[in-house]
Amino acid sequence: MKNFILFFTLLLLSNPQILKADAGTDFFEKKIRPALKTYCYRCHSDEEKKIRGGLLVDTKMGLLNGGDSGAAIVPNSLSKSLLWASINYENDLEMPPKKAMPAEVIADFKKWILMGAPDPRNKKSILVKSSVSPADIKEGKEFWAFKKPVYTKPKPVKGSWGKTPIDSYVANGLIAAKMRPAVETDAYTLARRLYTDIIGLPPKPEQAKIFAQAYKTNPILAIDKLVDNLLASKHYGERWGRHWLDVARFAESAGREINATYPNAWRYRDYVIKSFNDDKPYDFFIQQQIAGDLLKAKTDEQWAENLIATSFLALGPKTLSDQDARQFKADLIDEQIDATTRGILGISVACARCHDHKFDPIPQADYYALAGIFLSSKTYYGTIKTVQNRHQTSLIKLPVRDKNPLGSEMSTTQIADLKKSLSESETKIRELRGQRRQSKGNDGQGTASIIRSLRQQERIAEQIKEKLYSVDEKGKPMSYCMGMQPGPVVKANIFERGEVSKPGQKIERGFIQVMSDRAIKIPSTANGRKELALWMTSEDHPLTAKVMVNRIWMKLMGSGLVRTPENFGTTGQRPTHPELLDYLALRFMKNNWSVKSLIKEIVSTKTYRMSSKHDAANFRKDPDNKLLWRVSPRRFEAEVIRDSVLQASGKLNTQAPAGSIVAQQGHTIANIAPRGSAVSPYEGNSLYRSVYLPVVRDMLPSMLKAFDFTESMMTSSQREQNNTSAQALYMLNNSFILIHSDNMAKRIVAKNKSTDDRLKQAFLLCYNRPPSYSELGSAKNLYSSFKRSKEMKAKQEATQVFVALSAVCQALVASAEFRYRN
Repeated sequence: MKNFILFFTLLLLSNPQILKADAGTDFFEKKIRPALKTYCYRCHSDEEKKIRGGLLVDTKMGLLNGGDSGAAIVPNSLSKSLLWASINYENDLEMPPKKAMPAEVIADFKKWILMGAPDPRNKKSILVKSSVSPADIKEGKEFWAFKKPVYTKPKPVKGSWGKTPIDSYVANGLIAAKMRPAVETDAYTLARRLYTDIIGLPPKPEQAKIFAQAYKTNPILAIDKLVDNLLASKHYGERWGRHWLDVARFAESAGREINATYPNAWRYRDYVIKSFNDDKPYDFFIQQQIAGDLLKAKTDEQWAENLIATSFLALGPKTLSDQDARQFKADLIDEQIDATTRGILGISVACARCHDHKFDPIPQADYYALAGIFLSSKTYYGTIKTVQNRHQTSLIKLPVRDKNPLGSEMSTTQIADLKKSLSESETKIRELRGQRRQSKGNDGQGTASIIRSLRQQERIAEQIKEKLYSVDEKGKPMSYCMGMQPGPVVKANIFERGEVSKPGQKIERGFIQVMSDRAIKIPSTANGRKELALWMTSEDHPLTAKVMVNRIWMKLMGSGLVRTPENFGTTGQRPTHPELLDYLALRFMKNNWSVKSLIKEIVSTKTYRMSSKHDAANFRKDPDNKLLWRVSPRRFEAEVIRDSVLQASGKLNTQAPAGSIVAQQGHTIANIAPRGSAVSPYEGNSLYRSVYLPVVRDMLPSMLKAFDFTESMMTSSQREQNNTSAQALYMLNNSFILIHSDNMAKRIVAKNKSTDDRLKQAFLLCYNRPPSYSELGSAKNLYSSFKRSKEMKAKQEATQVFVALSAVCQALVASAEFRYRN
């Protein structure tokens, strides 16, 4: 025993590092850990579930990694350790915030840092295991959705079923079920269907009449000519671009608690509209949005477009008030993964954030393989700095300027004045921060008043900075966009149960295995977004083309061939016509991923031309119309209803505006409606098309909200279709409807002399067809009852005519036919 003690003593004497380490650990346990618990854990520990500024002090790695501002502790360096600056109230850092640590405690931290910051708190590493085996993934690849589309020739059909492949696929299903298709619809209804489906506006009376006459002579030629004209219209991009904006969860604010605005989001809206008008190949359209900043560009204009396209990944909702920077970053990436996988691949991967996918063979590791790709990039969404907004970012400077900039030029004198004001404001901020520190030493006397003044001065400084950054040194307006940029390449840690406080092993960046025929290696120096974009748009990918053609079919036919357009997985519905879905996907890719070509092929079929007439026998066999025995009637979207009202009244402004209302207001926090008012401050009482109305999360214009506009909190291509009393009341009482019913009446009176002609014109403007004999009679009765009412007796004849005609116009607008596509 004596020999062992002697040996151990000699060992310690010969290894002073052991003594030093032991002394450091002892010092930490006696002095530093108790101080951290007393003064810091309340705001910076997993134990208290608060991680302000992203800083954890209850672990060794938390201190070394630091938070939003950088490393909290750099061993042996006081100047580089932000914790040291914070506890000394230096560089605008103050920790703890209410009262400084005692001098002896600060001295202990100094000694500890200079001795190398010894810290024995090493957490045991977590190993997250998967229940999804390679055999499960191999088996999962046999599921229909994860197989590449394969062409199956449809059986030939006889008679009047239609001559196109699409008609043959549909006819085969109906023949097998012993069902007959509905008859073809009339020319006026077909014209309305084509116009609203392709450009989102009903035909004008003369346009419907011209088509009806041409249809009598040669239906196929009439359709072909009209479709080509509609696809060439600038309004096509506004209609079909809006469909994609639903998928992209487009909005002009962050939503949630701190609803900071996105004044540059409109650039992405305009990019999408232009892309559809240009018939940009869908594969390149996706590549731009996922990795535009990584693609080669021949011109500055192309480079600017690529940058704007990546706004797709920056537009999502954000909890800007989150005190935990790790949680905020994890949620940001989760939202990007969800938009990418459900929006483009039609499959949910985000649920694998916390555990292996319960239904599809997607292990948790696959989620974090994708997370590493987005973690290796920087997201620029550009929100202003406020006390509540803890995660503001800048924007990306565009290489070209706007031809018609929203901002104003500044003179050199104005710039100098702003710089002087900023300098004065920053001086006041430093003085107020000094007063705040001093007040804390005087038991907090007057602290609240000082903080209020400080916050006000900080807001003033931010507003001045925004003005200065909006122009260059010569005072010319600058152009910025939201989007993505490369960041340091890293691997993501897999989180046990998705909890950021429980990081496990690091995961190599990669893609979803069940969707890949082979492993794809991402270069060690690349963040992986370009590789991800190319993988998703490969013709070998089993889902991308199928998901998009299913959505195109859904927008034209009312329901998708897969009726769960964001869920092609095992919990989603199977395709009603799998061979047709594969055929459309293959045609789409063969035709250079052209959306216009696919639209034309679908609307040129007899299947599309069928009427919506009800058939009791067919309904008993197929109440959901899965076999497409008719065209299902459905209500128009909010935008089509609003634009149709404006067009009928003659007040629609078909020009595209510059920017948006949100852009004009600049960086701010979106306000709620004024007290006592139910109207959103972003009501957008403009006469532009509805696609250009402001889309501020939680503050939609009333008409969009009433008619089931997308919530824009997550990707969605299929809107709800509700029929509520609120919609009926809106059409009867809202000032928008009343004003434009009056405008329609004025328009009709100015161009028509007789009552019959005026009522017929009202039908043509609202329904895009002439009225039947009985409908004209009913309209006359309504017109007469208003004109002869007691309230009208004392009015002049012209007033009586106008009021009565306006009532008829409103009745037509409020009817089901006006709101429904048949």
